[in-house]
Amino acid sequence: MMNPHRRNIMKKYIAVLILSAMLLGCLPALATTQKHRYEFFDTFDTIITVIGYHNSTEVFEKEAKEVHRLYQLYHKYFDIYNEYEDVLNLASLNRLAAQSPQKVDAPLYDFLRYAKDLQERYPSPVNIAMGNVLKVWHDFRDAALENPSAATMPSLEELQKAAEYTDIQSLRLNDAEKSVFFEQPIRLDAGALAKGYATEMAAQYLEKSELSSFIISAGGNIRTGKQPLDGRAYWGVGIADPQQPNNLYDTVYIRDSSMVTSGDYQRYYEVNGERLHHIIDPASLYPAKLHRSVSIYTKNSAMADYLSTALFILSYEDGLSLLQRVGSAEALWISADGGSHSTPGFAVIQKSQGADSKQNRE
Repeated sequence: MMNPHRRNIMKKYIAVLILSAMLLGCLPALATTQKHRYEFFDTFDTIITVIGYHNSTEVFEKEAKEVHRLYQLYHKYFDIYNEYEDVLNLASLNRLAAQSPQKVDAPLYDFLRYAKDLQERYPSPVNIAMGNVLKVWHDFRDAALENPSAATMPSLEELQKAAEYTDIQSLRLNDAEKSVFFEQPIRLDAGALAKGYATEMAAQYLEKSELSSFIISAGGNIRTGKQPLDGRAYWGVGIADPQQPNNLYDTVYIRDSSMVTSGDYQRYYEVNGERLHHIIDPASLYPAKLHRSVSIYTKNSAMADYLSTALFILSYEDGLSLLQRVGSAEALWISADGGSHSTPGFAVIQKSQGADSKQNRE
């Protein structure tokens, strides 16, 4: 019998294959270019696919392998379960940083500075210092995946105790020394930002490389470069239907930007028919229930990851207010009954609202 955790991964694999098939289902490449694909499944518990156009297979493979290396690096940095000999990562910090300041590599320090500054500039329910609470949920979910018939949920008392140490202000960052110190025994968990941040770093590398016409698909995180060199003006990206995740709810057309979706149909388990997913509302300490999925369209994939999680937790009105403060970001909310709301800028890119891959909107 297949391990439940592995079965859950395979479900996500099938969903990603559908989206990847759509990405690949395009017009034949122009004679001067070739369409290439590179795929790996050893980081962030998902398939990462790089598709790009270039007239040299060797150049594409060189750049795609560098993208793979970057994902492997950030996967190590953001790992909260395992420590590594060659890097000090989040697992290391969670063990050591409450005892004394810990110097970390620049890429990890830059991420922590970005995450803390982002939360302070645009306050939201997304907090990388929520790790003590999220660990309780991780443990219960893992146990349920191993033995679904014995699945339970944590008590409010257990969660409240874990929530005593979740203040992001306890994360002290020393820019001069690139050191990290916890004033209280918080626990870092980069889950709400990790994949988006790593994807953005990979995309920024490609934008400066010889492969500027690309699309990176990392599960629910999509980042595109310049337009595909096959006659289209935009890349087509599918948004999964939360009711039937293997089907598409809609298609959007983008370039030089990101599309990130957060939903309750990934990483969940059930107790007495109740779906307990991985996006936890810090107000209730239980999974957020207001939406089935939220998709964000903006330039930066890390910001899109942050906003998709935040808006999934927030009410529609509060989410709209956050979007207005951020600016240059658009959203699609899908509710439990299948209804949806989208900002005007998001509607412009939706196939259901008349957008297509060839129409140049600029």
